[in-house]
Amino acid sequence: MAICVYIATTQGPVAVRGITAEEGLLESVMCLSGQTEKVAVSRRYSEFVSPGSGIIARRVGHDCFRVDVDGPIDTGDSWQAGMVVAHDLFAAGLLAETLSAADLLVWVTGEVNVREGAVLGVESVSRKLAKSLHLFEQARSQKIPVLVMYPQENMTELQLSAPLVGLPEEEFRTAPVSHLDELATCLPGINTPPRQVTPAGRSLRGWLVGAAVLVLLIATGWLLWPGQEEAEKPQERATRPDWDAW
Repeated sequence: MAICVYIATTQGPVAVRGITAEEGLLESVMCLSGQTEKVAVSRRYSEFVSPGSGIIARRVGHDCFRVDVDGPIDTGDSWQAGMVVAHDLFAAGLLAETLSAADLLVWVTGEVNVREGAVLGVESVSRKLAKSLHLFEQARSQKIPVLVMYPQENMTELQLSAPLVGLPEEEFRTAPVSHLDELATCLPGINTPPRQVTPAGRSLRGWLVGAAVLVLLIATGWLLWPGQEEAEKPQERATRPDWDAW
């Protein structure tokens, strides 16, 4: 199962094109796909990841990411629930970076209370849906089902707007949520809590550090070849246990 995530905005849906677990950076960043340009809410995203001020690090066990999106996200915090979904899917190895590679499209809007994990209501849900009709039609043409996730507080507005989408029920489902714990019941493969993220370079770096320590120990004489220590310190032989006799 591969799932792509689209963040609902009033300018149109913005796709999460990839997430990279980074190390050694001062802050997390949100950039336009493959570019150095940060989107307007990048600083807010970094705060949202931080274990002190945010929630992502506490969910997935890592505190520094680069996330690539395919369009601008200029203001507000309604992108937060979508970013939680994307990072949970990334931690589970289920995040698809393109629609064509996905088995399910998840469209998300909602602000998050980082202390309690509550999903809070947002504005302009109807407009966000209207701006996403072309995306839903694209998914339909590729036979990819759509799941719309939104705050429970916006249920009435979404129910009034859903007929505008025009997709059959078997291709278009809605999931009102009031807390992040409910994500596991909405999305296949999501754990509660999510799996812990390990940066790709960490295991290699650990191996290199271990190798460097081994070389240092050999160079300083802490590791000696069998027989060498006996030759250099014969007086200690009698006090050592006879390991061959055990």
